[in-house]
Amino acid sequence: ESLNAAEAKLPADWANTSDLGSVHLRLGVLRRTKGETPDVEFAEAKAYLEKVVTTLRPNYGFALYELGRLHRIWGKWDRAIQYLDQSLSIPEMYRDISSRGVNYEKDRVDLKDSNYP
Repeated sequence: ESLNAAEAKLPADWANTSDLGSVHLRLGVLRRTKGETPDVEFAEAKAYLEKVVTTLRPNYGFALYELGRLHRIWGKWDRAIQYLDQSLSIPEMYRDISSRGVNYEKDRVDLKDSNYP
């Protein structure tokens, strides 16, 4: 509720929008755990995170990483690798996630591991 209230007041806040994307990723995982389809939540996560990397903070490395994780968990392997590679193209000091963390996610894509985390 707090993130949604912040979005209503500050729709151009990249950090809040990124957090909303991460929350919807996790809500999709919860839905899947309950045997429900996660697609609505995952699509919402994708929309928030893409808004960050295209408009609010272009090429923000952590949001690109989260998009990679989202697509890995969603089972969209090719897109996951694209986002993770794009995240790695950002210098680590500006990415807010280590190269080790991004490469770990890439390894999980190679294994077709869609588990969370």
